[in-house]
Amino acid sequence: MSAAVLQQTRLGQLRKLGAVLAPLDQPATQAIHRRFMESFVDPLRHDELLWALSKRRPIDHHRFLRADVVWPSAPAGASIAWLTAGSPEAGCFRLEREPWLPGVRLQPASLDEVWVGSWPGVFVCFDAGRAVLVTLDYERIFCNLRGRSPYR
Repeated sequence: MSAAVLQQTRLGQLRKLGAVLAPLDQPATQAIHRRFMESFVDPLRHDELLWALSKRRPIDHHRFLRADVVWPSAPAGASIAWLTAGSPEAGCFRLEREPWLPGVRLQPASLDEVWVGSWPGVFVCFDAGRAVLVTLDYERIFCNLRGRSPYR
């Protein structure tokens, strides 16, 4: 099964379970990738990530993170509540490991914690300055700007 078909299947299943989401077009997906890079990616790794984004293979986003934004341990409570800083109406986005697939705008309050932890990729809430990355091993990596400004 191709990655695009798999993504459509996942999104369809999540919609049936009540998730509110909308796929982004390619320009919007690229804009979310750029904003994620500006906020959470080590500037010394930008070129490497840009090169990886241009290839047709999955990306492990956690390899490119700024060390100063990664939390050393998981915060208490649910990932979704932490991601949105307790504001369930905050707009969140999801970036797939496969950079050619469209990103997704998510309504965090409509997501179940189990879905988030079993869907490798990036969940980011720019309003809260936070991101949760889920690895292929289902490890969750929590990133928080904590008042730091994004590199620009």
